[in-house]
Amino acid sequence: MKKITVLGDVMSEPLFLEEARREDGGYDYYPAFAPLKDLLDEADYRIANLETPLAGEEALYSRTIFDFNAPDALADALGRIGIDALSFANNHAFDRGEEGILRTLRVLRERGFAVTGAYDDTTSDRVARFALGDTRVAWIAYTATTNKKPETPEAEARVNRLCRVGTPWMRPPYSKRFIETRDLIAELLGRKLKPEERTRLCRILGENVDYGDDCFDVFDCAEGLKRLQADYEAARREADAVLFLPHIGGQFNVKPGSFSRYIAARAVEMGFDAVLASHSHTTQPAKIVGDVPVFYSLGNVSMTHTLYTVEESLPQYGLAAHLYAEDGRIVKTAFSIIKMVSREGRRMEIRPVDELAEERIGDRDTLLAETAAVWARVTGKDAQEFVLAREYAL
Repeated sequence: MKKITVLGDVMSEPLFLEEARREDGGYDYYPAFAPLKDLLDEADYRIANLETPLAGEEALYSRTIFDFNAPDALADALGRIGIDALSFANNHAFDRGEEGILRTLRVLRERGFAVTGAYDDTTSDRVARFALGDTRVAWIAYTATTNKKPETPEAEARVNRLCRVGTPWMRPPYSKRFIETRDLIAELLGRKLKPEERTRLCRILGENVDYGDDCFDVFDCAEGLKRLQADYEAARREADAVLFLPHIGGQFNVKPGSFSRYIAARAVEMGFDAVLASHSHTTQPAKIVGDVPVFYSLGNVSMTHTLYTVEESLPQYGLAAHLYAEDGRIVKTAFSIIKMVSREGRRMEIRPVDELAEERIGDRDTLLAETAAVWARVTGKDAQEFVLAREYAL
């Protein structure tokens, strides 16, 4: 059997960017990612979601948690740990505009990555392909939306998008009490509250700060699904297995909302052999639908704790999804659990939890309890049944 491993969101928020800075002014992300290399070496092909442009220093690196741009050194580190392919269909694709997309694609290809989800031009093949032994694999990546609007219709066509530009998206379910308090504070300040201030207020009032995943109309994604269907059919003509990597979901939600469930169900109906979603920045349930593995959210690979982080959702944990292929089909699905850890006086590292437990880094009892909670969330089983392992069958 051949093994495909798929990771979630690779990000470079300002704190992680600063940790990667060297004394000479350059950047080195490899020490943070290096602990994942052994896990990835166990796979024959490895895919991740790159959730930041690589638009160059002149375009200004990440200064906030909403607007990203990372040094090329991030791609260098991902290559060193064995990542073969990257999706660039995500909500941060346009953070540095069309030129940022074009430079990102150029940088990634110069380093040997296969990349899809964003394109140099509208005539590009929108399907990525690779072969593993006797199995031909294709994969397609789409994002629900982007944080910034494309500058032109031509620019819009560079990124695979499920929803129309301007679609209302992931609105938090604010209560009447929250709205009244927010408006009173805004009146006293003489301005609207900033996003991080709204988050603090949610916490003070005991409100749910999770973003929703239920605000959508099927009309908003009808055209996107039509394009996805065409891409799937083109992929299926030349592939034994076709994978779908959507960037969807409510941020820090531990369950998929109605939009995520709708998109996953449509993908299964189309005939995709696996659905591996990202974006929610926490792990969500995974299940076999018919014979199709559906991961509603793989969670994070690298993300520093922001003001949006809801600790109880355990966003410091992520999944590495494993698909085993043989005789032209996926015959087994499993996953590993990884964690971002910051030891005192040292930069963040991303490690498989079984290695963390073995090395006894930090509070082992807390690690095991949290890992059991993540495992239970993903599998739907009782956490009391959890046994620490390198991989867990789905």
